[in-house]
Amino acid sequence: MLQAQELRKGKMALTVEIGAAIIDRGSQFLQTLLDYVVIEQSSPATVAGTIYKAGVYMSSVGNPPSVLRFGTFYKTNGNSFTYRDYSDLVSASVGYNEYDVNLDVQIGDYIGIWLNNNNGLELDTSGGIGYWYVESSVITIVAQACIYTANYIVSIGGEIGVAFIPQVIII
Repeated sequence: MLQAQELRKGKMALTVEIGAAIIDRGSQFLQTLLDYVVIEQSSPATVAGTIYKAGVYMSSVGNPPSVLRFGTFYKTNGNSFTYRDYSDLVSASVGYNEYDVNLDVQIGDYIGIWLNNNNGLELDTSGGIGYWYVESSVITIVAQACIYTANYIVSIGGEIGVAFIPQVIII
């Protein structure tokens, strides 16, 4: 959904959602991997810009959440992905987490997250498009083959801000 918003510098911008709604869901994603990247397929970027807010809903299964990073990713081939940009490490807790970020995003990119310490994420096992994941000690994956899970939806999302300057036409 698009909505007009005033930026801090007084310019107008459009806000476009990327990823899935950040909500408590019926199931939890938990791999027996210590560190991994999860990429949500819902709502890829429809505009180029900057993701300025990102969020995730952490579940209570697995180890208590500690730190994570958000990232943007693009497909390189089939189910292989390369990162475009990533956030600083942020602290996480069980439940809803939202952060101010500054991530470059291009049309067609997906939002994802890097987790450590066997943390769990909220997900639904139906009603989604799907997600990819891969074991990785870093978020900076390059042409990395990922495992795809169809129909699931993971609570990872964000908002893209696209600045524009209104044009005045003098007749």
